[in-house]
Amino acid sequence: MEPVLQSCRADLCLVGTGGTTTILGRMHHQLNAFDRERLEGTRISLKQIHSRREQLWGLRLAERRKISGLPPNRADVILFGALIFEVIMETFHLPELYISTRGLRFGVVQE
Repeated sequence: MEPVLQSCRADLCLVGTGGTTTILGRMHHQLNAFDRERLEGTRISLKQIHSRREQLWGLRLAERRKISGLPPNRADVILFGALIFEVIMETFHLPELYISTRGLRFGVVQE
């Protein structure tokens, strides 16, 4: 696994944990179930987040429920989660979202 800090700015790194982050990772890898091995350390670029948000924005709820990796019961909120990450990344000029399935402290100290 590459060091986390390589995907960060010199003074700031975006480490995501929790449901929305994990679901974005599942969608990225097209995983229909949680797979810690595949998700841990996944990096999703701002460009990929932007593209995903645009895709989600253009779909009706029924269509979002069919996306690989997106649990149907989260199809109503994932758009807003992707938008929040996109705005944070743009505002702070962060190139990537680093996914930690084991929590924030674990994600931050990975090297």
